[in-house]
Amino acid sequence: MALRMMKMSSRMRLKTLLSLVAGASIFLAFVFYVGVNNFLTVLLTLNPFFLTASFVFFFAFLVIRALRWQILLNPFTNLDLGTTLAATGTGYMVNALFPVRVGEVARAAIVSKKGRMSFSCALSTVVVERFFDLLYMFLLLISFYIMIMGNAMTPITLTLSISACFLIALGVVVIVILVRYEGGIRWLTRRTSKWAKLTNFLLSIEEEIRVSSKYFRSLKFHLLTFLVTLLNVIAIASAFWATSISFSLPAVLFGVTLFSLASVIPSLPGGMGSKELIWATIFIPMGMSELDAATSGLAVHLIILSCVLGIGAISVLLLKLSPTERSPEGREYAIPHSPR
Repeated sequence: MALRMMKMSSRMRLKTLLSLVAGASIFLAFVFYVGVNNFLTVLLTLNPFFLTASFVFFFAFLVIRALRWQILLNPFTNLDLGTTLAATGTGYMVNALFPVRVGEVARAAIVSKKGRMSFSCALSTVVVERFFDLLYMFLLLISFYIMIMGNAMTPITLTLSISACFLIALGVVVIVILVRYEGGIRWLTRRTSKWAKLTNFLLSIEEEIRVSSKYFRSLKFHLLTFLVTLLNVIAIASAFWATSISFSLPAVLFGVTLFSLASVIPSLPGGMGSKELIWATIFIPMGMSELDAATSGLAVHLIILSCVLGIGAISVLLLKLSPTERSPEGREYAIPHSPR
């Protein structure tokens, strides 16, 4: 057994190493394509106004996201905004450093420990939160598409946007069916009964949706979700505008929104190379030159990564100082499943 675990650990290390090498290779390929001197010149001449705006909007995005998450957590624990903000910042830092978005699991684990609630309950709130993120990003993408229809849209970009919209719409339909029709989750859990952890997680999602359903119907929740979506797009767009590369406003907003949607795709550690590749794949078909797309992709990635790592490092320090909540009985809180 121990030998098997060692082999798995070695395999994981090898995969991580290969991912780092692949990401670094793609990143360096972009840097050399742009030219090291040209790239350094762009970084040293970034517009300070838009650079500051990008950081401010990104921080505001995290604050509003933490506030909205606190609303979802309120039925189960009494964590303050500072703790949820620190957990959110830490989660984004972990997402930036590791592949497969393990930061979502990390921040769920943090609030689970700090709020004395079950991990499956905490993770289910993250799933619900991400679902609404995708839904509103989808709506924003449609809005920007209408703004630039017949202008910067090309067949490749149209295919990318339609594919993203289809996947999100499919997710919306599945969630609505499972929640709207009472037997939906039960039917699914009966087919996953062999995997107890997955079954419990699905049941936790069902109960989270049921318990928090009143918040989904509130104007405050949807207003915060809209602000989260908009601030995310503006923060990334500001990072692009800091490069002083000229491109039409609607096209930038549409491309950035599609870029944000693509964040659900598992990326290489640190997003090295993969973020630049996705950025270029979106903006080159929209009419941006290859050089400008490569340059702006590198700059935007480094600016946002700096914001994430800076706020994440502060968040880790704040978490060490924040208190741990206790339930009235001093035990972990788990969602009481309704009888089937």
